Amino acid sequence: MPATIGAAYTAKQISLSDVSVNLQIWDTAGQERFRSLAPMYYRGSVVALLVFSLIESSSLNDVKNWASEMKLQTDEMPILFVIGNKMDLVDDIQVTTENGEAVAKELGAYYCEVSAKSGRGIEELFVRVAEESAKKLVGDQGPSKGNEQQKLDIKDSGNKKKDKCC
Repeated sequence: MPATIGAAYTAKQISLSDVSVNLQIWDTAGQERFRSLAPMYYRGSVVALLVFSLIESSSLNDVKNWASEMKLQTDEMPILFVIGNKMDLVDDIQVTTENGEAVAKELGAYYCEVSAKSGRGIEELFVRVAEESAKKLVGDQGPSKGNEQQKLDIKDSGNKKKDKCC
């Protein structure tokens, strides 16, 4: 699968027990040459997924940089999820679960490992994202009346302690 160039968009609807959440998902490309474009996509986001490669240890450091950039560029920090991708490549993994969880804890984020290729962990991740989005909006705007519109930013993106999500 080729790397994202610029930004890619998709939407996903998740039905929870008491609300239907429409996630607007923006993949803003993690490469340095696209870094200046990212803020226009993640400003106003309720949730941000900071995705790194489990088979490339240096990519975990990028997560900290993206979180710092988000903190500078946003009025209100979104709920963060640190996502280790490529868990299907077991023999090539360089980043341990413990290391990923430590970075997530440092950022006040949830931690999850997935495989975009096989789909493992993806549905559970998006259900958790929808649940956390709904909780935040209900807390910010009062009781829900049905559909809640969300912005979710993947790749770019609390000091609250978060638990493991998937």
